[in-house]
Amino acid sequence: MALKITRTADSIFYLGRNLNTEWLKDSCDYQVWVRRVNNRDEVWSVVVNILTQDGVSEQVLLDRIDPDLYLGQDITITLEEIQNHMLARKPFCPECGRGDTAERRPVPQARLAISAPAEVTIMRDDAKKKS
Repeated sequence: MALKITRTADSIFYLGRNLNTEWLKDSCDYQVWVRRVNNRDEVWSVVVNILTQDGVSEQVLLDRIDPDLYLGQDITITLEEIQNHMLARKPFCPECGRGDTAERRPVPQARLAISAPAEVTIMRDDAKKKS
């Protein structure tokens, strides 16, 4: 059974057999950086960078053509769908001219299914410790 996570562009998640939550970057087997999420022209695509000890590779997941990404022999990341999430915009600052005038904007999010053995830990970059 696959773990399903939702990620926006510029988010990261980590996979590892000996993942240390204090040192994610140093202890992971794979660092997956979701660079772009697109849902235009009836084609969904997600661009990811995969960082390993061997280096970095860029991969594209396409919904109907090639939705699967294989990491090693036993880990698979599958693009399941892309949904638009309405996000509150930063308030407009008339002094500096930054921010948005509209209250909300759509942000595409990729829903990914990660299949991996039980000994592989998966951790988001924005995960918070339980208190």
